[in-house]
Amino acid sequence: LILALIYIYSISRVTDLTIFGVSDSSEWWTYITYNFIHLTFLHLAINSIAFYSYWRIVKKFFPLYLIIPVLLFIPAISAFYCSSDTPTIGLSAIVYCLLGIYIPLMLYKKDRYKTYALVLVSFIVSMCFITKVNTPIHIMSFLLSLIPGYIRRYYADK
Repeated sequence: LILALIYIYSISRVTDLTIFGVSDSSEWWTYITYNFIHLTFLHLAINSIAFYSYWRIVKKFFPLYLIIPVLLFIPAISAFYCSSDTPTIGLSAIVYCLLGIYIPLMLYKKDRYKTYALVLVSFIVSMCFITKVNTPIHIMSFLLSLIPGYIRRYYADK
């Protein structure tokens, strides 16, 4: 996935791919495509590192045939309800989705408070210090993805 993102980013240096971003007036297919477009290399790098960090853990608990639809469906639903006038792009909704799945899986770990703090700081930074971030999509993706995380946790405890 990360190699595909780098390839898409390199195409965006030559042609405008913002039509694939999601907004109030965008086409239905942009609810999926917005995740794969990045404005800057730093944006791509941060999202890729965060994605890989949580993906390595979450894929141990979920088979691919379950996790891939969840990672596409939840950010699409979040974008549908939280899109704005300005097009939204980036993998961060999927990253927050992975984070929401991850948190219930590590409820009983000693270092869980570090992760909770990371989530809180991440939301505060994106809301207060980074302009042009669609924080409601992040929050909704995170909250909705807690559901499959808790379902998996429930069956793991049985």
